[in-house]
Amino acid sequence: EGTIKNYKTIADVNFCTGDLEEIGYASNPIIKTNEGYVLPVYSYLISTTAVPCRFMVFDSNGLKGSIDCTDMFPSDVYESPESFAFTGESSLIGKCISMHDGKIEYAVNLKTMEFEINPDTSIIGDLEPVAVNDEMSLAVSNEGVYIYKDGEYAKTVDFNFSDINLTDAQSSKPVYCSDNTILLVPRSQKGELTILKITGSEDNPYEGKTKLTIADINNNIDYKTSEAIRNFNKNNENYYIEVKFYEKDMDLDGIYALTDVTNRVLVDMANGEAPDIILNAASYSEFNNSKYLLDLSSHIAGDKDYLQNECYNKILDTSFTGDALYQLPLSFSVVGVKTKKSVN
Repeated sequence: EGTIKNYKTIADVNFCTGDLEEIGYASNPIIKTNEGYVLPVYSYLISTTAVPCRFMVFDSNGLKGSIDCTDMFPSDVYESPESFAFTGESSLIGKCISMHDGKIEYAVNLKTMEFEINPDTSIIGDLEPVAVNDEMSLAVSNEGVYIYKDGEYAKTVDFNFSDINLTDAQSSKPVYCSDNTILLVPRSQKGELTILKITGSEDNPYEGKTKLTIADINNNIDYKTSEAIRNFNKNNENYYIEVKFYEKDMDLDGIYALTDVTNRVLVDMANGEAPDIILNAASYSEFNNSKYLLDLSSHIAGDKDYLQNECYNKILDTSFTGDALYQLPLSFSVVGVKTKKSVN
């Protein structure tokens, strides 16, 4: 539509009086509402993180109204998700995070052109809902897509039952929703633009197969691992993999967060609900005994596809607990210091 196609020109003419780098930039897509088209404009002048400084509302006749919120945010904002949810007729709500004040939620009334900071810090919760139309907002989590409506979340897509790369899906932003279709755009694009299309189905793609559970401790499955899981589920005739996440409590720091995750995994093990495979658990040495994990040393020794002479075995050696190998490293990284030759 014409208004969307050239909205940056409209924003430049009606708002910007200097360089965009100094005034702000139009980062978020235009949001279509029953009051018109809403353009959030961001600025780095408020803090080191781009936060909204103005909301501009357009209709077919041009600029309908503008809400200036430049002075409403604290200067120590360090995270400002580019997402907004509908909380009622003609209202949007967003959030940012401050070093001193924690999570800050704000409401934008598009009918009265009023801005309110911290209206209710429990409205959105920990997810980042995105307004996709006048009726609903969608939020993407590690597990799937949720519909946010009337202050509540309901899961509508489970990534474990979709044929898409889990890493792509988790990092995506919803841009469209109909009765049976959701479009997601991954935030990190490589090469051509990727759009993930999810459509509903009455069939269970894994019916008759045996479930294997992979638990990701750090909620950080990389792209290659996700692709391996996707290909396994697509091609294996007898098994399928379901990924389970042990979310860290964001209110806990350091060792307390690790202990909390450890305890939840151990409880699942005691209840017979242990995952079959655990990823990213190198920091959890509590698991390294035969009560919880399988010794892999004899298995890799008898595996003709495992080419030990092509691996950097000193890294593998550090993973042993005595003579047992409970955790097999998939990769490693090196951290070092580089200085000029003149520095003594």
